[in-house]
Amino acid sequence: MHLYMTGDASRGSGDGFFEEIQAAAVLKHGILRGYLPVFASKTSTYSPGRMVTYFDGYAGPGTYEDGTPGSPLIAAKVARDLATQRNPRVLKLFLVEKDQASADQLRQVMATQGVQATIHDGEAGEFVKPLLAECRGMPLFGFLDPYGRGLPPPTLIGLMNRRRDRNDRPQTELLLNFSDPMVRRTGGLLNSANPQP
Repeated sequence: MHLYMTGDASRGSGDGFFEEIQAAAVLKHGILRGYLPVFASKTSTYSPGRMVTYFDGYAGPGTYEDGTPGSPLIAAKVARDLATQRNPRVLKLFLVEKDQASADQLRQVMATQGVQATIHDGEAGEFVKPLLAECRGMPLFGFLDPYGRGLPPPTLIGLMNRRRDRNDRPQTELLLNFSDPMVRRTGGLLNSANPQP
């Protein structure tokens, strides 16, 4: 398991964040665009049906208002590219978005992409167990870019420490963004006389 972390200020799906892409998202999407195809190509060699799972726990509406592709569309393009290689691979997309309007838009956008995508509305943490059951034996790449507080620590640990075989397969890697202000607030709660979860 590998874990890659980036940090930026917290934001919310309803505060105009998806109007146009911000600098931090350009960096994260650049990493995703460059690394996801490499991960899927390398790890799918020993996977049943050459399948790899991509998990986006905070998928958003799929695109920014200015038309810039969000992480689900970046992953969809990678999936199409992998499917047309000389040795095709299958990238299954498992997308979660808690904001209902964004989830509805995401469904519309993904319906035109021609890739295997499962879309859930709700909190990302609610879908980790079904995700792990669905991708048993397959490599998993997770993109976790939450709006504020992310997955609860036990859920994140369960995702990172999923079962592997004796050959240390399947691989699990996460690209995790954390909110610097949220980390500072959490630190204050730990020192509080009346801590809240």
